[in-house]
Amino acid sequence: MSVRPILLQSDGAIYGTPGAYRTSPPPMAGKYAGSSLREDVTYYTVDETGTAVLKTVKAYPFYCDSVSGGLDTSGDGSLENPFRSVNQALIILQPILTCLNSSSCCTYIVLRVKGTVDYPVQYENESIFNGYDKFIIEPWSIDKVIFYSINGNKCISKLTYLIFKNIEANLVSNLDIYLKNVYLINTCTNSIFNSCITNINVSSSSFSNFIGFYNNDSSIFYKCEGEHYIKGNNSETSVFGDNNESIFYEAIGNSSGYNNITFGMLLYGFFRNPSSAMYECNGNVASTNGYIEGCGFYENTNSTYLNCTGNSLNRTNCDI
Repeated sequence: MSVRPILLQSDGAIYGTPGAYRTSPPPMAGKYAGSSLREDVTYYTVDETGTAVLKTVKAYPFYCDSVSGGLDTSGDGSLENPFRSVNQALIILQPILTCLNSSSCCTYIVLRVKGTVDYPVQYENESIFNGYDKFIIEPWSIDKVIFYSINGNKCISKLTYLIFKNIEANLVSNLDIYLKNVYLINTCTNSIFNSCITNINVSSSSFSNFIGFYNNDSSIFYKCEGEHYIKGNNSETSVFGDNNESIFYEAIGNSSGYNNITFGMLLYGFFRNPSSAMYECNGNVASTNGYIEGCGFYENTNSTYLNCTGNSLNRTNCDI
């Protein structure tokens, strides 16, 4: 005999006829969902053989039309009254996901985002947000949703067990300001990234360390890529860095740079992603001026490569 949970609303149990919830869970209306109807949502994962697998899941949709600054806490996530801040959406949705997970419910939630996200996306001052492999973030009515980094702030941080679709993390600065240790998508472990992009284009004379996807251990990067261009001295950049035990499928890491001295810039596509599997990936580094060193793939210890291509700049110790 199988047992299915019956979810509760604020006014009590949800009633139905016998057998009504045999093939699907009861509606999650009111405080549980932005819509009482589930929708098909698709995403790709990659299995242990390096094969891309398309998944279709049933998810209740929530909506966020973000306002610059991230301080607006209004909205209930419905289509008619969307959240106005991604962070506020995380605060509201975390206990719902926790409840779903504790009841072993197979329901997914999808948060659809548009508007201006120019603030660090994080859960309650960087406490960890747990998506329980059931939470999807994707664009709302646009090709990509762009998360902007202001003065080197993280774009997305410590959102774990999530599925990210068509997300772009963007840092563009022509100001000669002090930037150090900039990690755009940071510590989102055990997550799946579909067609996500990091774009870094900065000019800085100060020591800088720029990484697009950083410290997202045990994650899957499906057709993700980065376009990084650094102008300055004493700088280092990599698209994928320190993502331990991860899977990269048709991922592209492009790093290029310009400096006006004969040393001081390091470029990488894939840097320090140990014990990972890389399928049909490309790591490209290029210099537009000055003496620059770099590798498409570097120090990815104990990792495996299948049909990957990479190049080097003034280096002989690249992985491939």
